[in-house]
Amino acid sequence: MEVKLLELHFAQLAKAWSKSKFNNYSDTRKQAYKNKLALLFDKLQVEDFSQLSPSQVQDRSYVIDFFFTSLEFLDSSTLNLIPFEIVECLSEALKDWLNQHQDYIIVTSLVNEQNGFSFRPALAITDFYYNNINTLYQIDFPYRLIQITLPRFLVRDYLANVVLYHELGHFIDLKNNIANSILSELCRNYFSGTINAQDKSDIETFFPYIPNLQPHFVNSRPLPPILLAHIREYFSDIFASQYIGECSNHYLNYITKKQPQYGPSHPSTTNRIAMVNKFLQSHNDSYTLNLIKSATQLITGRYLETRYDSISDNEFYNLLPCIISTEKQLHSLFILGWETWLGDWNKISITNNMQFQINSNQVYNIINNLIEKSINSFIVTKSWEQANVIT
Repeated sequence: MEVKLLELHFAQLAKAWSKSKFNNYSDTRKQAYKNKLALLFDKLQVEDFSQLSPSQVQDRSYVIDFFFTSLEFLDSSTLNLIPFEIVECLSEALKDWLNQHQDYIIVTSLVNEQNGFSFRPALAITDFYYNNINTLYQIDFPYRLIQITLPRFLVRDYLANVVLYHELGHFIDLKNNIANSILSELCRNYFSGTINAQDKSDIETFFPYIPNLQPHFVNSRPLPPILLAHIREYFSDIFASQYIGECSNHYLNYITKKQPQYGPSHPSTTNRIAMVNKFLQSHNDSYTLNLIKSATQLITGRYLETRYDSISDNEFYNLLPCIISTEKQLHSLFILGWETWLGDWNKISITNNMQFQINSNQVYNIINNLIEKSINSFIVTKSWEQANVIT
């Protein structure tokens, strides 16, 4: 029976692969990854599943799971579907946190959920899949996929997509095991009573339930997952704000309905915004913020710090894309977009001698089109300069 179910699983994969194998990618690394999948498919196709033991059947089922997960994101990362511009911005941010020999590809999957922003760690973090494939078929994948999902209807929405920097932060956290290290230090200092009253109060502000967890720590019982989950969210919020300032605060505050209460997976919106503001305003009075910053620096060798440069001239009011000369200015386009959206729209009408007031739909389209054109212009200019250096 298990063999028959494996054969069903592979037949499903064969049907999916019959279409996906013709995908085209502008990124040669994605093409190389797809070529590895083609080799893997050929290996699976010639196997006689009926001769496999139950453990061998299970090993192959994991391989097919890996294959399907790869296709889910690669199919959404083709030339026609990929949200190319925002992925380029995220890729530039990623370079700040990776060593040169580490090869990861940001891929996206479009989901039918209004707030379907997420990072899925399976293919970027989990070694098991790659070790299993190498053991069975001697195939090495030179790249790993950073899987990020976003709502299908917001694929070109550069105001909403600032939260993707937060999802990239989750990858950096998990890859470096940052939150787990923070958790150990936080609990040790809090429950041992070695910190002063002000620092203890700061911890209780951002983790108001922590006094109730003391019996777990004292009796060496596993801590409930809420504390680690909340540390992960605070880290990712701070990570994102390095590049897009307080932009995600605007969107987060609205979609969470200004949530004043914490949940099992996320801190209260109030606390998340407060943490980001403390970071952006360089406050040194928060023990929790300082712990997150110091742990990150110790583990990664990199600082959590402002990584965007302001654009002096807002050409959006002139209905023109902005001229971007550096990667740091690239990230600040999102800040400029939000400033324009939250500002006085009449300024657009006045600047361009319009005889009418523009409405929200028009401003929305103007901002998104100009951010996209600004990013594209930067990419083209950079590619041209690199090509001239090579020649």
